[in-house]
Amino acid sequence: MCMRDRFTDPTIHLLRRLWRVYNNILKEGQRFLKRYRLTPTQLDVITLLSSDEGITQQELSRRLLTTKSNITSLIDRMEREGLVERHVDAYDKRRYRLFLTQKSKHLLQCILPEYKKRISQFFNTLSEKERKQLQSLLKRLEQSFTLGKEGEVVTS
Repeated sequence: MCMRDRFTDPTIHLLRRLWRVYNNILKEGQRFLKRYRLTPTQLDVITLLSSDEGITQQELSRRLLTTKSNITSLIDRMEREGLVERHVDAYDKRRYRLFLTQKSKHLLQCILPEYKKRISQFFNTLSEKERKQLQSLLKRLEQSFTLGKEGEVVTS
């Protein structure tokens, strides 16, 4: 395949579009969360823990598709900032379970309504049916990924 063919490939165009959409949403999220001294990843952790408190760092790593060392650094930082607490697992002293602090619970209540409103503006051009279809397609793509031993994403 010549160089020109690779750059006109429909898959490359699809990837570029996904990347642009992701970057625009990420930038808006970062702009909004900056005033609360949060990152989108920290908000992901808080929202995930709000619905599933007590998960392990390993489970959090798997759900966020990131390495254990990245999660450890992130949780260290969030713990210093008073956003999460680690509790030693009652059955396995080598594992930690993660819990939200009152500070992060309060922050979530304050932030979430406005954050949802701002982020949802990106999807207002889609009908409800199209949003559900997009959700379904993205979920299927996401479920095809796993995290390899070195932190690389592996498709199944």
